[in-house]
Amino acid sequence: MKKLRIGYIGAGRFTNRRNYPHLAEHNVELVAVCDLDEAKALQAQQQYGFQKVYTDFEKMCDEEELDAVFCVGPHRMHYGVGIKVLERGLPVYTQKPPAANGEMAREMADMAKAKGVVGHTGFTLRFSPAFQQAKRIIESPAFGKVTMCHVRYLVRGGDLRAAAIDMNSHAVDAGRFLAGDIKEIQVVSTGKHEGRRNYVAAVAYENGAVGTFDFPSELPGSNMMHLEVVGEKGHMVSLTGTTNGRYMWPEGPRGGEVIGQLKEGEGPHHGSGSWLDVENYLNTVRGLEADISPIASAAKTMQDVDKIIAQLEARGGV
Repeated sequence: MKKLRIGYIGAGRFTNRRNYPHLAEHNVELVAVCDLDEAKALQAQQQYGFQKVYTDFEKMCDEEELDAVFCVGPHRMHYGVGIKVLERGLPVYTQKPPAANGEMAREMADMAKAKGVVGHTGFTLRFSPAFQQAKRIIESPAFGKVTMCHVRYLVRGGDLRAAAIDMNSHAVDAGRFLAGDIKEIQVVSTGKHEGRRNYVAAVAYENGAVGTFDFPSELPGSNMMHLEVVGEKGHMVSLTGTTNGRYMWPEGPRGGEVIGQLKEGEGPHHGSGSWLDVENYLNTVRGLEADISPIASAAKTMQDVDKIIAQLEARGGV
């Protein structure tokens, strides 16, 4: 299998923690790394083996023959840089969120479609062991039609819009991935309280299921996420992390069956979903797999987040 020639834009903390450590494992040639801070790019070159360093992504794309591009940084960069790379007809991976709102994310999806290239968004929960196994269970005939989906996800304080774009997007995308597209959203909140926020979005899914997204700011970090999906045949999947879940059904063992555990030889990057996220993007570029997290789907997630933000702002914020 041909090695894909990679150009990587962004050498910040997230990418050093999540993507760089395993990037070379995916049958790629690390052609170039680009960052506005040349020192960061040089450090990435030294540590991970990129052949060339750039501080201008346009120059990198002009001078190098690239098969796939990564663009990882703030959402302003994902959109501002990512859409220009797509315009060139190059596949693009961005981390979540792909843009500041659903309209901008849709622009990126439309550009990828027009150019006939892959536009991928790294909503890594989709790729974690627990979510992957839960997805297979939920789609099995035994589980039956989804009737309810509850998601609880920590939301930080500070600016409402920034917090929602960053953290609500993870939760909404998780619900959409496991329960389907959302038809209707109605938000309620406790109003403004100094230093904290709590709000709930009640939702109706296109498939007839109902559910909630609960966003408290006062959860302990070790318990920042909980998700339950219920099927019409008395089956339920419960996830409390990326490698921690249970599958329960009427005839099953008491307490359910443990799901989502790491396999032998897998490590933290498999557990977070980062490894499979990158592998899926690259194999989609190769034409070997369907994209599990296309930017067209991410645009729908961001449109739903926009609705949550708009309703909160109409209520005076939280």
